[in-house]
This record gives sequence, structure tokens and C-alpha cells, in this order.
Amino acid sequence: MLLLLVATTHSLLATRAPPAIKTLSPRSKALTVSVEYTGNLDDLALAQLSSSLRKVDAATLWTPSVASVAALYKEQNTAKGDFPGPCPVIFNGDSASVPEAITAGASAVVLSTVDLQMAAEIDASVDVLWRISSHDDVLRVVDAGLGEAAGFVLDGSWALELGFMRPTFPADAVVVATFEAMQAENGEIRSGRALASEVDVNIRSLLLSGACVGDDEDLQYSRFAIAQLRSKMSSEFRIDGLTGAANGHFGTGGGSARYAAEKTAWKRQR
Repeated sequence: MLLLLVATTHSLLATRAPPAIKTLSPRSKALTVSVEYTGNLDDLALAQLSSSLRKVDAATLWTPSVASVAALYKEQNTAKGDFPGPCPVIFNGDSASVPEAITAGASAVVLSTVDLQMAAEIDASVDVLWRISSHDDVLRVVDAGLGEAAGFVLDGSWALELGFMRPTFPADAVVVATFEAMQAENGEIRSGRALASEVDVNIRSLLLSGACVGDDEDLQYSRFAIAQLRSKMSSEFRIDGLTGAANGHFGTGGGSARYAAEKTAWKRQR
């Protein structure tokens, strides 16, 4: 049984999706946007969502569920050799379940600074991202010798409010800012774009927490939010009628531009 478990684990590590940290911060320095899945879909429905999220440019897929890690990993692995290729799956659930999540196929796991000792037990092919809420948290990771090429996850609103300074992080660190999905008046879109434009902060990766919950708006919302956050259009967030018509939330207006800030009629918000 032990030999079988070891063999299975090594097989997973050999076929795992591309490293998560490199995917979150590509050489092009382009902004990456990831989505979190917290739903209860059956494996078939989740596989369909997983495939669709890959095609709308989700950089990575996050989930706090080991079972969801397994289902997402299985579907993403079918895209090896295709374009777009597999999205890394990141586990951000209970640290006690980290070993199971890695065996299930997670390319990265999220830990807090109380889990510093656990990092030494994680296979080198699995990335670790550190959840932080203060400057001291960063220093704890660095002082433990774990800051080199590390990933850090922080609340995006906190970063905006406090002016979280890049020099606090190691020079080669990847910083992911999280924003709750479906905020009133598209607040996550405005805040995410504002944070990404702050040169002093230099955060180039965003996570939409709770973007996918297992309802019929998962894909529509993810497509909309990813496109808006990565758009190089003006800060007014103009979108065309085709996008609105596809989402089913905006008037078509013959393709005329409309302000996304006016379009917040997601059923999930009611």
C-alpha cells in the first residue's frame, strides 16, 4: 500500500500542471487573474466549468476543497499539449489537508505563518504561497529562509488602504492580491485595476475570491471580470455590446459602448 501511494504521488508530480508561481507572474509581466471555486458541483459539471475557465484566461484555479482539487486537476490535465494549456490548481483550504491536496494534484498550497515548519515537508515541485496580513508576516517567512522565489497572498483592499510597499517583499517574490467577487458597483474591478496600476506596489496577480460557487453565473461572471481586469481600456471600464449580450446582463445597443459600472445585475447579489 505504501509503495502504491508513493508511486501514485510521484506519478502526479510528474504530470502536474506548470508551476503555479511562474504562471501567476509570467515573464511578460502581464496582469494575471485567477478565480476561486467553492461550490458543490458534481464531477461532470465541475469538469465542464474547469474547461471553460481555462478558455476565458483564468491563470490558476483556487479551491479550499481537496475533492475539488482532484476533479479540477483531472480535467486540467486533459489539456496538456493543447492551447490554452492546463491551469495550475491551488489549494487554499485547511493546512491539515495539505498532504491530501498535494496527492490530489495541487500545484501549489497556501499556508499561514503558523505553518512555517510544514513547508520543509512539501515536495519541491509544489509551490507554497504564504497568506499574510502584516509586514511582520513577511519578515517571518524571510527569516525562516523561505522568502526566495516565494509567493505571498494578501487582501487587496488592505494593500490599497495601507499602501503596502513592494520593498517589504523579497525582490523575486510573487504577490497575489485577493478581492471578493461580485462587489456592489463592480468594486472588485475598480479596486483590482487601481491596485495593479500602482507602480510602488507592483502587484501583477489578482484572485477573485468566491468567483465560482456552483451556480449558472460562474462562467459568465468569470469571463466578465477577467476581461475587465486585464483590459487596457480607460478607467471607465467600457465594454462592448457583444460581451454584454453574451453575459445576458447588458443591453446590446448595436454594439455601442456602455459603462460596466452600471451593470451589476447579477442574480447572486439579490
